[in-house]
Amino acid sequence: MKHITKIHSASGIIFFIFISLVINIIFKAFIAHHVSTALYGDFSIAILCLQLGGIICLFGTENVLVRYFNVLNDSEKPMLMSWVVSIIKSRMVFFVIFVIFFAIIVAVFEFIEHDFFVRYHLSLGLLTATPFYVLALLAARKINIQRHSMQSQFLEQILPNLALLILGYATVYYLSEYLESFQIIAIYIIAYCLAALISWYYFTLYCQSYNLAQIEIIRKTKDHSSESEWAKYTNLNFINTFVRKFNVMIEALAVELIIKSEYLVGIYCVSFPLVAILYLIADNYIIGIKPQISCCIQLESSRKELQLVYNKAFKVSISVVLFVTIVFVLWNQRILSLFGEQYMEAKYILILLTLKEGFYFLFKGASCFLHYGGYEKIIIKSHLQQLCVSLVVIPVATYFYSIEGTAVSAMLITLFFGLKKYILSKKHFDFKFFVLF
Repeated sequence: MKHITKIHSASGIIFFIFISLVINIIFKAFIAHHVSTALYGDFSIAILCLQLGGIICLFGTENVLVRYFNVLNDSEKPMLMSWVVSIIKSRMVFFVIFVIFFAIIVAVFEFIEHDFFVRYHLSLGLLTATPFYVLALLAARKINIQRHSMQSQFLEQILPNLALLILGYATVYYLSEYLESFQIIAIYIIAYCLAALISWYYFTLYCQSYNLAQIEIIRKTKDHSSESEWAKYTNLNFINTFVRKFNVMIEALAVELIIKSEYLVGIYCVSFPLVAILYLIADNYIIGIKPQISCCIQLESSRKELQLVYNKAFKVSISVVLFVTIVFVLWNQRILSLFGEQYMEAKYILILLTLKEGFYFLFKGASCFLHYGGYEKIIIKSHLQQLCVSLVVIPVATYFYSIEGTAVSAMLITLFFGLKKYILSKKHFDFKFFVLF
């Protein structure tokens, strides 16, 4: 009996990621042409704040579905979904408190430094789009565990970016040539609201859906011991995801707070949507087998089958990664000119961040197997160590070598901790993460 059921090809998933990234790059280039370089820097930090807000709301529940759904029996699966929904409801309250706290901080610093609100109100505004961002992401992840990987990729990656692009063009065409902060905020809220509605409609119509309200009543009256295990995994996953995302944010914050130049923040962050294609390939090239890792990695027969599927995904993905890296290295100025002539000075930053994300891709498979194979604490420990090193090294490198120092230090830290995760994974799994070794 096969342990791995239907898994869509890696080439199809990579194609969807590529289409999503093309749309996203067009949208970010569109934004760059219709705002100042300084405002584009604020916009880049605001996007990172939106993603952090989403992590706080989800609280690790998006991956608990991937980790446990396929190892539970049919009676426990709807209870897991109901439990996830209840956790997200409670975390939404914490998110509201977080937004209020952030607004108070902005108000206090505005009193001390009168232009502080002007610099960070875009970040505060985009946080209001977080609930819709969370709903869209959660629906897409639920669709993925129901063996609809391609549809999940479309709804999670392509649909929101396409909505953002259409709304952005409509705003400029009908309202004003240059975008204001409040218009950007409105575009994001409407786009993710539409994405959430369509994703949940698809999930209800085509996937195995459950009457969560009815199941919630049953779950409260039953002693379900697995919930403590789910809660433990969720807490660990939240720390893991939050620390990983904050590691990325440190780079932009180091430029913002140490160099104190919003112009250089814009120059540094213009590479983010470009190198995001490597980041998304790393996070999604084995998305079809993530739900199978926990139940297949320990069995010899299923592990061989898992290795074959992984090898195919890795070969397709590394071919795309190498192609993108060569393109960015050889034609970086021409690509950056799409955002505007002033961004062409970020050519070395683009090359360094491309290498950084390439290293991230190479070691992502080993990291995923540790994460979904029952060694979440190892990953968390490694990410916390990386965070501590980044907090020390990146600001110092930024102070002495400007944005080039930021990029070089981030690249070297990624390489070092990626190698560490690979070595740790080889100790626990008899698996070839680079096809041959």
